[in-house]
Amino acid sequence: SENSDVTLLEKYISLDNRDFFTNSLIEIYMEEGSKVELLKLQTESQKTTHISSLGILQKNNSNINCHTITIGGELTRNNIYVNLIGDGSECNLNGLSILNDKQVADNHNIVEHNAPYTQSSEYYKGIYNNYSKGVFDAKIIVNNNAIKTSSEQYNKNILLSDNASVNSNPRLEILTDDIACKHGSTTGQLDEEALFYLKSRGFSYFESKKILLNGFSYEVLGK
Repeated sequence: SENSDVTLLEKYISLDNRDFFTNSLIEIYMEEGSKVELLKLQTESQKTTHISSLGILQKNNSNINCHTITIGGELTRNNIYVNLIGDGSECNLNGLSILNDKQVADNHNIVEHNAPYTQSSEYYKGIYNNYSKGVFDAKIIVNNNAIKTSSEQYNKNILLSDNASVNSNPRLEILTDDIACKHGSTTGQLDEEALFYLKSRGFSYFESKKILLNGFSYEVLGK
């Protein structure tokens, strides 16, 4: 309904380490002035295949904050499609993947701007160890009627081993003028100078890594 305000929590857990398959679909239709806070936490076993789809349709001046946290699963695929059809609507997508062993997290987003003065942001981070793998494939479409649009995509990743990997592909498709869009992607290892500084202050190597990784994660979790 118009001007409604709701907070939703999705939590996926496994009670043991058997094979599981999860296939979920959520559709959110947002009326004028409505607000949604959505948190998805996936902590299933490392034998789980998890596939989810989230569809969001936004009318005038609606606002959604969506947070996707992926820790479990052997193979996880998160699909999000957002269609901003109302003037002044806003969508914020945040994600954090923390993977180990041979886990794979595959995040695919499409955000389509179909009205003026709309805003969207995507801020995804990943921490990958051993042979784990991350994917960030995101596309922003600004159609010719979506003047004064503001949109951004950022993907930042830390690889904790030589065998971990990330495929990052942020994309923009802009079909009009008078907009502000930007994107960026970085992948690297922990800063050796920062580790040295913390160790020189009396922290162990593992405590230093924990401090840096907590700080890296909190940029998403703090949202």
